[in-house]
Amino acid sequence: MKNPFTSKNIKDIYGLSPMQEGMLFHALLGSSPSAYVNQISYRLEGTLHVELVQQSLQRLMDRYDVLRTIFDHKKADAALQVVLKEREADFRYHDLRKQTPDQQVEFLAVYKQQDRQRGFDLGRDMLMRMSLLQLADNQYELMWTHHHILMDGWCADILISEYNQFYAGLCQGQLPVLPPPVPYRRYIDWLGRQDVATSLAYWQDYLAGYDQPASLPTATGVGLAGATAEGYEARELDVTLTETLSQGLAELAVRQRATLSTLVQCVWGLLLGRYCDRSDVVFGAVVSGRPPQVAGIEGMVGLCINTVPVRVRAAASLGFVAWLAQSQQLASGSEAHHYCSLAQVQAQSGLGASLLDHILIFENFPLTGQLSATDTTNGAATGSFQLPVASQVEGFSQTNYPLNLIIFPGPALSFRFSYDARVYTETALRRTADQLVYLFEQVLADPHLPLSQLDLLPPAQREALLALGQGVEVAYPDGVGLHELVARQAAQSPAAVALSWAGGQWSYAQLAEAVAALSARLSGPCGVAPGDRVGLLSGASPWRIAGLLAILTSGGVAVPLAANLPPARLAHIVADAGVALVLVDEASLSALLPDSTPQLLLTNGHEPNQAAVSFTAPPAPNHPSLIADSGAALAYLIYTSGSSGPPKAVAIRHRSLVHRALYHIDYLDLTAHDAVLQFSSAGFDAFLIETFMALLVGGRLVLLEEITRNDLPALVAFLAQQQVNLAILPPAYLRLLVGQELGSLHTLISTGEAASLEASLTLAANRRVYNGYGPTESCIGASFHRVDPDRATAYRQAGGIPIGRPFANTTVYVLDSQGRMLPRGVAGELWVGGIGLAAGYWEQPDLTAERFVEQAVANGQRLYRTGDQVRWTESGELVYEGRLDGQVQVRGMRVELGEIESVLLRGAGVAQAAVVQTSGSGQLVGYLTGTITPADTNVLLATLGQTLPAYMVPAQLLVLDDLPLTANGKLDRQALANRSLSLASAQEPFSAPQGEVEVLLAGAWASIL
Repeated sequence: MKNPFTSKNIKDIYGLSPMQEGMLFHALLGSSPSAYVNQISYRLEGTLHVELVQQSLQRLMDRYDVLRTIFDHKKADAALQVVLKEREADFRYHDLRKQTPDQQVEFLAVYKQQDRQRGFDLGRDMLMRMSLLQLADNQYELMWTHHHILMDGWCADILISEYNQFYAGLCQGQLPVLPPPVPYRRYIDWLGRQDVATSLAYWQDYLAGYDQPASLPTATGVGLAGATAEGYEARELDVTLTETLSQGLAELAVRQRATLSTLVQCVWGLLLGRYCDRSDVVFGAVVSGRPPQVAGIEGMVGLCINTVPVRVRAAASLGFVAWLAQSQQLASGSEAHHYCSLAQVQAQSGLGASLLDHILIFENFPLTGQLSATDTTNGAATGSFQLPVASQVEGFSQTNYPLNLIIFPGPALSFRFSYDARVYTETALRRTADQLVYLFEQVLADPHLPLSQLDLLPPAQREALLALGQGVEVAYPDGVGLHELVARQAAQSPAAVALSWAGGQWSYAQLAEAVAALSARLSGPCGVAPGDRVGLLSGASPWRIAGLLAILTSGGVAVPLAANLPPARLAHIVADAGVALVLVDEASLSALLPDSTPQLLLTNGHEPNQAAVSFTAPPAPNHPSLIADSGAALAYLIYTSGSSGPPKAVAIRHRSLVHRALYHIDYLDLTAHDAVLQFSSAGFDAFLIETFMALLVGGRLVLLEEITRNDLPALVAFLAQQQVNLAILPPAYLRLLVGQELGSLHTLISTGEAASLEASLTLAANRRVYNGYGPTESCIGASFHRVDPDRATAYRQAGGIPIGRPFANTTVYVLDSQGRMLPRGVAGELWVGGIGLAAGYWEQPDLTAERFVEQAVANGQRLYRTGDQVRWTESGELVYEGRLDGQVQVRGMRVELGEIESVLLRGAGVAQAAVVQTSGSGQLVGYLTGTITPADTNVLLATLGQTLPAYMVPAQLLVLDDLPLTANGKLDRQALANRSLSLASAQEPFSAPQGEVEVLLAGAWASIL
């Protein structure tokens, strides 16, 4: 055929519809070549004349302008569609009769995929093509492929019907008499007459206050940002409801004067809201876009559909049918504004292009009714002529969205998840499909059920999650105290080394002698009674361990104190805990504590008998409360940062730490021959697990002095000299140990903050490395994951190392804000239960009641809400996602930003205060408003240093006119975190460490300060 791209061959030129503009944009953007390619194929049985098939296709091309249209974006300010007078149909025929059936199946699959991947050049190609593949004398595969920019699904029904009429007419020598085609230009002209400003005002109001996208969880390692890039891996998952359920839903919609489409949108919105833990979500929906004001619109061939946002707001107390009626009213009210381009609508929201990331498509026009029918209207075909019988219908469509939910109504309602396999997994979407069906079943069973009572999880999924969250049950001693178990070890192996340090060692007998002497002084002259709080302020020495055990032996509650805390904070802890006495070493005596605090020197000139080789466990102290159940007594208080003020004390019972220590011994296969490093300071709860997992197994606790901890060569030499086998370290120290000769160190546990991925993988090649997780309120820990170097790729894709499965006698649940269990893969708050749970917060009953809750999902079991966001992986492990509140990790320590903010608000001239953690360096930065000046911040920083630990003092204080707010009027912490730290500050600019050595040492120092 002669060159079609000449001015003489142009019939018409006009603009694009909003949907066409969007599709052209994505085509020019260079997205996947199969994006917006639609393909329909079906099997034909019967006689077929190949040349007449081609002629029938050509007659369709001649009849409809849109089929001869190309798109030009270069010759004018705006893109145009150019209708050509003549174009030759793109028809391809392949004879596969000589191939075996298996070869034909393979050829068809490859051919269809290659045809889709060819895509279309929108400026030159025929944008619809047909392929006929002959399989046998009377068996064919007919395939239609077109770019979606030409037409919507409505039109496919029209075209196939008319193609059948043309073919039947050509076979019989009598062409059909069809009505004149409705030109697509008529719709484009109608669009140009609409009041866009009014419609955009409607959408702005419709989306007002919506400031967070709603998404399904994606596959690990792939974000939505790259979903339109080259390499889209198209997959489909089909789900069909029973006819009974389908009919029931259709009838329910009719009774409520709602469309089935609105009903489906409501249920999908409810599901999406549960995933996102919100009652307000937005997703996209494809609308027909065929306004009745356009004459002949029902028979028009062209692209009239559009994508618009659907906002679903679920009122928890509202019954489903009442909610459905409200939703239908909103849906009807938006119809007049469906013509606006999605880009224009998105611009009315603060989220812009990220407003939605998936769409729902309700297909009202199934093709199966037209594939074999011979339309005899207008005398098109008469007599006994019969078209070949069609079967095995297949369809393919791909948008630029990584997920499309396509609904096919009918006697049996069906759904198709069309998705990018790089972004979503079939396993996860199958779970989602099962949840969707389960919601439909509940809605039909009780249409008036309040939305809050609709359960997302089918029973099978619920049971599987409960099993994942249940740690193994192990019978550990329950009514015995920690000190009693240590005394038993001393009786069993008195000569064994219990404690060692750079300057010497103590046997279990020597330790027991020191404990007996100290506890006698505590219970006697000092008058310590059961339940009295006794402080412990000491550096790394054997007397610190003896003091801890003496406090417990006397029935007291240990309150470990860190020597590097500011005096004001120490004074607060002593007063808040009602400490009766503080055991101190010589370095701390009277130096840090208030003058009114009674103090007892740990040694008091006494040293245990160096020749002691035997020890008999003493009888339990004559305290009825301890004799009845030592395990139930409080063992210690550990202070953590407070969310709205001073630090709070977590109270832990003996039995909790007994269970934790014995579980660590079992899980880590510790024996009496192992040496455990005492790395942590006394104010950190890892200090306690280090102590007791060594002493309860009869092993050796290796005491590390601070001067050695801060000197890497000295530390490595010390580990070797002491033949340390196990150490619990912050991630910064794991990075320091990479490449060092670690000799006997066979087990490392990373805890306190996110594990260092590369360091953990390197170290795990030659020893056991674990990522440990757990809040203080769960007695030091809740879960473990052993690092597997063979899973390096999976870790990198997931963005880190999992925190694993729950400890023995521990339960974990991933719940939403309403206490409902969430599906695997969906992030929610981690709740922890079991024997390790704290008694609560010391002298804070309201806070205890708020954080320790009897949850219905756990059959009334008492659980602790951690505030940590986690999710279950496909492999059945927990992955840490971050915090849900104002808590952050700084140098391995838990910090409540609210505590820092409350101190800042006491400063003169401070009206508002907000503290954020920067994403890069992890530094804390404070932002202030009020009459305070930048020069005044020096005084304020000095005040903070007297009140808060060094790791809680912000690196900078910046004065702003106002604090940024979100669209809902809340403090926009993310905007603060993204602000440049180069703004003027009263503090000297922070000088970041330079070079590998400085960076590593800075991280290590930070971990212990």
